[in-house]
Amino acid sequence: MDNAITNTSSYRYLTLGEDFLRFAWIEKGKVLQELPLDLGYRYISRKYFVSDIPSEGEVENAINYIEDILMTKKQLVNDSQNSLYTQSNFVFSILGESSYLSVQQIEDLFNRWASLSMGKPARSENIQYQKDHFALILIIREIIHHLQFEGINIIV
Repeated sequence: MDNAITNTSSYRYLTLGEDFLRFAWIEKGKVLQELPLDLGYRYISRKYFVSDIPSEGEVENAINYIEDILMTKKQLVNDSQNSLYTQSNFVFSILGESSYLSVQQIEDLFNRWASLSMGKPARSENIQYQKDHFALILIIREIIHHLQFEGINIIV
């Protein structure tokens, strides 16, 4: 963990792996609880994105799966006192190399990528398309939206 987060902070830490993700509840520098989930970006991409660029139906099926997993774990919903953090150069590069993204910025990014599923050419959105990247954006969008975070802080 980075020193940018003080030992007096209360926050949620998100580890985004290829085949899993893990939430950790941190308070005053100590892990209070951890919860792993089968929601890795490569897992979602392999299981739901059959086409090179997933169809609207494939994206909707992935969203439904992610929602189902997130909503069955009521302890994941943000109680308004936790900020969401992750630490990853990969996430940083995919999400636009910003250290913080708000709900609206995540939604805008998702909409740009989702427009490809509706037939818009990747070059018109200036996107270097990869299924795993789209899956990562989709997962973060669903976490932010359904767990009621205001955004995500990315530590590099």
